Amino acid sequence: MAVIDEDIWPQPAVGKKLPPDASKRIGFSEFIKGGRVNYKEVVDKIYSDINKKYGTNIPAPQ
Repeated sequence: MAVIDEDIWPQPAVGKKLPPDASKRIGFSEFIKGGRVNYKEVVDKIYSDINKKYGTNIPAPQ
């Protein structure tokens, strides 16, 4: 049997936190900067199939 102490807190830091070095920052890739790709055909088909199956008329998000 083991006893678990759920009130364990970490020890206080012994050193001062350093600010991040902005020169080592990695920027966003062109893929990320390019935005999202909207697969309208795929999403429309999914919504169409679901609407047929359940007799609803919920439009696909734009």
